[in-house]
Amino acid sequence: MSCYYPNGAVALNHTACDSSVANSHCCAWTDACLTNSYCLAASGNMTNTLKRGSCTDSSWSDPACPVQCSDVSTETTVILNMASANHGSGIGTWCCNDFDQENNTCQDPTHNVKSPWGLANGRLIYDRKSGAIEPVTSPAPSSNTTCTSGPQAGQLTSSTREAAIGAAIGIPLALAVVVLSILYFRATQASKRLQLRIDAIESHPAPVYQAPYTAEKSGTHTTNQPLEMSGNSESTLLSGTPVAELSSKRES
Repeated sequence: MSCYYPNGAVALNHTACDSSVANSHCCAWTDACLTNSYCLAASGNMTNTLKRGSCTDSSWSDPACPVQCSDVSTETTVILNMASANHGSGIGTWCCNDFDQENNTCQDPTHNVKSPWGLANGRLIYDRKSGAIEPVTSPAPSSNTTCTSGPQAGQLTSSTREAAIGAAIGIPLALAVVVLSILYFRATQASKRLQLRIDAIESHPAPVYQAPYTAEKSGTHTTNQPLEMSGNSESTLLSGTPVAELSSKRES
């Protein structure tokens, strides 16, 4: 069964999500089919994102074809953007492409409606050949499930399922690794800058402070140089004063 976009172009690499019925919605073989007529991205940059895929009815008049976003980007797949979550119950609201949170409207209106539209929860279609739904309570497939090889047979491969599960676990871990790497880089750079400052200080030590030398002004202080005495001569000077003069002073 061939799959078609809303403009009638063939959707390459898309397969019917239920080949046992006359018409069915289609998803890329690398994505997962959901029972609400939309697809779940299981690989690439948009992992775990809902998409509007294609349909086996080239006129898109069959109820099996997706209704919302069928008039948006009719030549290709459309990414769905969540406006409000349902937290596992009830119906969440979505937009075709981007959601304007400030105005609570969709960037691309669908069927002339700009408000976010409701979409029921979808269950995973395990076998595209029969449209069998994977059991919720038991991991074993139902009796009408046929295991075939290759995506051409219409079965969701185990690798696709593992990719969807792995992406849900891997994305938070990848973000944690990025954050830790940034923190480690910043700490390393700070340590390097500190070491450079320490090295600069050690290689250029601060000069030792010395008090400035103040020379005594000439004439303010006179130092009399002692003169050598020669024998007992009274005319010999001691510290610039005659000895005879000193003796007379003592006797008086």
